Amino acid sequence: MIIKKKAPAGTKSRIEKSIARRNALMKSIKEMDALMKSHNISPDAFRAYQGRQFMAKADLATATFRSQGGCLDPYQEKRFIRNIVESPTILNYARVVDMPTDKYKIPKLAIGSQFFVGGVENTAIASGDRTAPIASEVILDASELVGQFNVPYETMEDNLEGDDFVNTLLDLVSAQAALDLENLMLKGDTSLDTSTQLNRLLRVQDGYLKIIQSYVVNAGSAAMGVNVIGSIIKALPEKYRNDLANLRLFVNPNDEINLRLAYATRATNLGDQNANSRDVITPLGVPATRAATLGSGVALLTDPRNLILGIRRRITLEMDRDIETRQFKFVMTCRVAVNIQEEKAVVRAYGIA
Repeated sequence: MIIKKKAPAGTKSRIEKSIARRNALMKSIKEMDALMKSHNISPDAFRAYQGRQFMAKADLATATFRSQGGCLDPYQEKRFIRNIVESPTILNYARVVDMPTDKYKIPKLAIGSQFFVGGVENTAIASGDRTAPIASEVILDASELVGQFNVPYETMEDNLEGDDFVNTLLDLVSAQAALDLENLMLKGDTSLDTSTQLNRLLRVQDGYLKIIQSYVVNAGSAAMGVNVIGSIIKALPEKYRNDLANLRLFVNPNDEINLRLAYATRATNLGDQNANSRDVITPLGVPATRAATLGSGVALLTDPRNLILGIRRRITLEMDRDIETRQFKFVMTCRVAVNIQEEKAVVRAYGIA
């Protein structure tokens, strides 16, 4: 007795749809051949017509931002910035400030010394015991960043997505832009020359590692571990480390792995957890966080809200054609600024093995 297996539900309908699509395609090809023959159209002429159709579609796909003078619309602007900020970089933690002008001042108040003294009834506080707030400013001075990418006609033709084309480009650019911005935020140095492409980015602004001068720890080639981290935490003034959970220890990914390996070798539940888990490590109560572009052997300890990235709107994305090389050229510009709210609330460490 032969038992026929019943085809899974929906299989027949999928096969029928596939056959129908193939037949429709073959019919379309036959009709096109017949049309070309009846009108005496050569294959070369037909390809030229297809090219004109493609260029018209490309013009339509980029018409929105070209009609706005090369500027992204508010939705695209927010989307681009959101994609950068939400990327797995230090931008996830830093405070991002929308700058209304190229030079923007953030007012800052602090109480720099003891506030309370013992009170005496009917007696005013002595003038020497009175505390005045310390007023200052954090200045963000924006610098221009520019980037260009070219898209060949063929690539655009194969991947054209209609009205969503610009958004697709923004998503692709934002991933690399996030790494570039993290590089600038951490390693920026205005004293660099222009000899390399990386230098031409980093010399735009001074980054956090250069700005931090008050508290610097030399680990002396000691291995990444609780002893080194303890020295870094102790270097931070006590008033800034009352809540260790709000601090972040930013380290190079390789150093974070070394720290995780040090924990994993322990014959305890903690060792097993760090060997098999992606949970954040919290040595001495401080979460250790990866910063992809931070150099090996370097660490940075602070409340991440103390790190500032200013973005001056608007972001512009302009497009032009290069008919000789058959490419679309896209040029994006924006203005950014890097600074630290309270420089004495950050520790930089180096020389970690």
